[in-house]
This record gives sequence, structure tokens and C-alpha cells, in this order.
Amino acid sequence: MANGISKLDPKVSRVLRSQVVTVSLTSAVREVVQNSVDAGATTLQIMIDPFEMSFLVKDNGRGMNPQDLDYVGCQHFTSKIRSLHDLQNLNTFGFRGEALFCVASIAQVTLVSKSPDCNCSWIRDIPGESRLFKASRGNDFHHYSLQPYSKEESGTTILVRNILYNVPVRKKLLENDPLFKTLLVLREDLFQVLIVRPEVSLKVSYFDHSGQWKELISSTNITEDMNYFVKLSKSFSNIFGSVIPIDMFTKVSVKFKGCSVTGLISKCPVRPKEFQFIYLNGRKYTNQGFQKLINSIFQTADFGTGGLSDTLVKTVGKPYNNYPLLILDVRCPQIAEDLVQDPAKNIVSSSHAHLLHPLIIRVIKSFLSHQGYIPSSSVVNNLGENKNTIQSNSDAVPSTKTSNLILNSNTRMAKIRAYKKTERTTPSSKQIDSRKIKPILDRLNSISPREELDNIPSYQKNDCPIAASHSSNLGCIKKIEDMDFKLDRYQLLKAEVIRQVDKKFILLKIPPNQNTAHILLIIVDQHACDERINLENYLTDFLYQVLRGTLMIQSVSDCTIDIDITEGYLFKHYKKEFKKWAISYEIKMLNLETCFLIVSSLPSVLAIKVQGDKQFLKNALLQMVHDLKNSVKMPISNMFDKNILNLSRDKFKWWKYLHCLPTMFLEIFNSKACRSAIMFGDSLSTADCSLLIKKLSQCHIPFQCAHGRPSAIPLLELSTEGGPFNQFNEYPKKQYSDYDINT
Repeated sequence: MANGISKLDPKVSRVLRSQVVTVSLTSAVREVVQNSVDAGATTLQIMIDPFEMSFLVKDNGRGMNPQDLDYVGCQHFTSKIRSLHDLQNLNTFGFRGEALFCVASIAQVTLVSKSPDCNCSWIRDIPGESRLFKASRGNDFHHYSLQPYSKEESGTTILVRNILYNVPVRKKLLENDPLFKTLLVLREDLFQVLIVRPEVSLKVSYFDHSGQWKELISSTNITEDMNYFVKLSKSFSNIFGSVIPIDMFTKVSVKFKGCSVTGLISKCPVRPKEFQFIYLNGRKYTNQGFQKLINSIFQTADFGTGGLSDTLVKTVGKPYNNYPLLILDVRCPQIAEDLVQDPAKNIVSSSHAHLLHPLIIRVIKSFLSHQGYIPSSSVVNNLGENKNTIQSNSDAVPSTKTSNLILNSNTRMAKIRAYKKTERTTPSSKQIDSRKIKPILDRLNSISPREELDNIPSYQKNDCPIAASHSSNLGCIKKIEDMDFKLDRYQLLKAEVIRQVDKKFILLKIPPNQNTAHILLIIVDQHACDERINLENYLTDFLYQVLRGTLMIQSVSDCTIDIDITEGYLFKHYKKEFKKWAISYEIKMLNLETCFLIVSSLPSVLAIKVQGDKQFLKNALLQMVHDLKNSVKMPISNMFDKNILNLSRDKFKWWKYLHCLPTMFLEIFNSKACRSAIMFGDSLSTADCSLLIKKLSQCHIPFQCAHGRPSAIPLLELSTEGGPFNQFNEYPKKQYSDYDINT
């Protein structure tokens, strides 16, 4: 490589610049379509071949004369603006004079155009010059055909072929994109066009695997005399299909200080989060932080917990995501700085955010109130927090004579953090007085699960008398500087069962080791303990059978589920993945709005749960397919290993495949593990307790029940320095938010 700074070759700089603005088939289509609408087109015909990376757009706009046609594709040539001051009154999508230049830099582009003042059509292959266009067979390009406009017509036809031909690595990556993803992005871009020009007639077809043109979108039924909200709802259904009934939309509108928010919000929830659109002066508003805030408002109001989401079969917890369908058209004075933030001409941060954000929040809260929901007055966003870790909050309790223990139950090893303890000396004792330990146990005997693990704060222990047993030289609770204790599953193997307590808990003594310098007393929830054991057994059996292809299958009859067309393409793409989970179905697309999922077989464990409830099955399957699309769950087909066929069950590591397990199956096994577990009130002998603890120690995640709550709670740390032991720390009332502790 030569030293020094030099100017790039123009051909190289064109290719590099094109990667900044246009990087995909859909973005190229978007730029060409927006250019057609800017040219006054009222009718658009779009043909796309996603496998050949090509497309054709034909419009009836103003067209171009030969002189202007020669400028198309030249960098910074535009008819939209003349100065930056013009941006304040801009009413077109484009303005930079770069879109077609970038498209032409990475693809082969041919244009046919005719203006009203010309009697004939002109054709140009960029970067060549325009020439008179005469119809001939030589104008056919594979399955595209270019035709001249008639004398009465005007408009432009743009054929773009072999996108990214000169960037082969990038092209290879895009060719691997699934078809449903390409079509979904295309729908979103075309919906933006209809937000600004709903009367534009759109017809979109694509070339499928079978070598046939298939109609994808038809939006031809919107007229100028229609109500704005009718136009909006029809535009949405024309583009995305029958996601929800039109009568499930609610109109919203508000104005304040030159700004307005108008749009539609769905009364019922939808599964995908993608159906949330905010447009600022016709451009996508992509402020992710604000969108998360909007979703948190709906979630804290329990949006979607009833109505269409009700099913006959109930599950434990909330396994299925619910999001609002949101279409907001926001208008405000334009600021030039807002228009140059993103290559796709989206707006990431608005100069009017201080006005628009409160206005939108007010619209949303008003909608929720009118629908009978109670929106939260304050929404706390804990998006970056690990939900499986119990966080410490030292301000929650007084700091005198305390010892805060924090149990991290998301792994096989529980971490216990001990804060300063008041040093005391007590005489040694050889026997625990059960009457004196009873007060602390009484405070635990009303344990009832309520909240998720991430809501459990730290707790505090105070001093009260106790005698000691099971040790010949127990001492005192001494002052210990801030340090970490670690309680792992291997210590459970060495734990000594003291006794069952109140037919609810098992009291254990953990000997000192490398993690804890002193004897530790812990109490184990017998129900949570057995629940965890059952869950891991179920998961081991199920995932082992899935990977070996030995799941029990049950045939299903008369199970036709209506889905929208977008979901149909999703299910079509992931059909092989569903087959791995013993779920078989066919997709039947009758037209652009009607699509059916015909289920023929299910794994027995799911079929038993469904019991003919199609709504439950629909919710479960939709959640599964959207989790796959959003990479919340990974395809188990990618995890297949031939060695699994020769692997014994006891050596199978189920947790390696947990990120592939669909939510519906996890919820089924959580519920099944809970129902089959030892309950509060069941009497256990010491031998039974010991066997239960031994099985718990063999679990991969022993310190967490099926629903995320801790199965073990540390009570006391006992030192061996001698002296009578007559003091101990206990939990204060209701400091542990996951349990009710009554005295």
C-alpha cells in the first residue's frame, strides 16, 4: 500500500458511498417508489424478484424529457430543493439527489420515461445517454418486459437488476435473508407511502420459488372523499392484511401549539411489536427509547389481559407477549436538522421532542383510560437489569446491627453477600432449643409466591436469642467486613438435614468450606425444591426426545386457524423448525387478506394441554413463530448433533438447548412440575428430606424454583469461636417481597 493521502478513484468512492445509503433490495425499492410519488404518480405497479435481486417500478407520474432523463443517477442532481432554506417547507420524500445515484452505483439500471409534452418515450441505461424508445423483443429482460408509454400517457418505468453485483460479499449476505423478512420490510416502506398519499393505487407482485408471479399487495380502494381514519385503517389492512378487525381500531387526536397527533390504536393486542408506527411529518420516527417507554406504559396498565386474548386453557404466568397496534401521524413545524439524521431519511431525534413526547403520552394514557385500563403514573424502565438477579437496596432498611444476605439464584451457585455484623460472644452449647428457634420459623411458615424474582429486595436480620445444637463448640455471630459467600450445589451434598419444619420447610446445616468460613443454617422450601427437581426431569426427557426425533405425536383433526397474510409467510418460512417440535401444518392462502393455518399433528404434551382450544393454540404458535423471527428463541435445527443419537439420557445436558425451547412448552412443564410437586402440609421423614436434598443437589439450577423464586433461604451464620450461643439474626417482617412473613 502506498504511503500518504490520495483521492479515491471515482468508481471506488461511488461504490463505498452507495453502501451508506442503499444497502438492500428493499431500500432500493423504497427509494424508487418514493421518487415516483414525489413525481406526482397516482398509480404504481411494482414487480420484485427477491431471488435475482431485481425489481421494476412503473408509475403514471409527470415523466421526464430527454434532457432531464440524462441527469437521473447523477450525484446531487435533484428537482426537490435549491437551498437548505427549502427544507423547512419540504413536502417530498427525497431531497438529496443521492438515492438513484447510489442505486445505479451497485446495480444495472434502465429507465423508460415520457413527459406530457413529448409524443414518444425515451430509454436510458445508466450511465449511458437517453435514446428514442421503440418497442421490440429486445426490450425483455428475463421475466420483465419494458414497454413504451402511449401518446396519451406519461410516467416513468425503472428496471433495477443484479443489485450489489459489484459487492459480492454483501450480496451473498442479503441473499440469505428469509423471504418473509424482505416482504415485511417492503410492506412497512409502502405503508409509509400511504400515510402521506393514501389515495395512491398500489399493486405489488413478487416472483416466487415456483417461477410464478404472485400478487402480494393491492391497495386500490381508497378515494379522496373518504374520512381520514377510514383511509388510515384501509391503508393498514391493504398492506398488512387482516391483522385485526377494522372495528377494533380506536381514533385518537390531539393538538397543541402547532403540533398535532392523529391516528389509530387497537383495542386488542397483537403478537408482533413491529405494528407500532410513529410518523413525523410523513417520515418514520425511530426513537427506540421513546418506543420502549410507550410499551412500558401499556404493560404497566396490563393492556391485553382480557377480551380477545382470553382462552379456555390457562397457563402459569404470562407466557405470551401482547403489544398494541399503534399508528400515529404526527405533524409539527419542520426543522432542517431533523431531516439529515439518517441515510433512510428517518428521524431519530426530533427537535420538538419536548412537546411531542408528552403529547403522545397523553394520547396513550387517555386511550387506556377510556378502554378501562389504569395507566401507571410513573413508569420505571429497568431494561438493562438482569431479571434473575436479586438486587441489593441498602436504603430499604435501617443500617444498625444488620446482616444483609442476597441470594443469586440464576445459576448453580448462589452468592450470599454478608454486610457488617455486630460482634458478640456467647458461651458454647450442645443442644438447640426448638422453642427458641420457633419464632423465626413462624415468620416463614406463611410463605406464598407472589412476584417475579427480580422484584425481591434484600432483607435484614436482627438479633434475638437462640440456643445451639448439632455442634460441640458453636460460638457467636461476629463482626465481618463486607464479603461474598458462595453456596453451590455441591455443598448440598454435604448438608445435614436437621428436620422438617411445620410441614413446609427443610432445615439444613451447611458445614464450613472454601466458600463459607462458618457453619450456615439454611431453610429449603420443600415445594419449590421438588418443583425444581420435577422441572429438570421433564426438560431432560422432552429435549432429549426432540433431538432424537422420538417425541410422541398426536394427530389433530378439524384444526384450521385463521392468520393474517404476514403471519402466513412467517409460518411458511419456519415450517421445518416447527416439524422438529412435532408440529405439522399446511398454509392455505386464499387471497391477499385470507390465510389459514391447518394443523395436522401436535406433540402429545401440547395436544393434551390444548384440549380443542384453538385460541390457546393460535396464541402459542404465534408466540413461537414471532420469537423465532425476533431471535428471542433460536432454531433447534441449528443445534442438531449426530452424537446425540448415541448419548445416554443421564449424560444429556438439557440446559444447552433451553434457549431454543418454545415458551409454550416451558410454561406447560412449569405448570406440570408445580402440580406434581410435594405440597405444603405434606409430612416428610428425615430420610425423605435427605433424598429430596440429594436430588436437588443434582439439579443444574438448584436454588430457583420453576417460576423463578428461590428454593432456599439462608438463616444464620454460626461461628466456632466458643462461648454460649444465645443470639441470632432474623428476618424482619415483610422485607422479602416474594413471601408473606407473619408473626
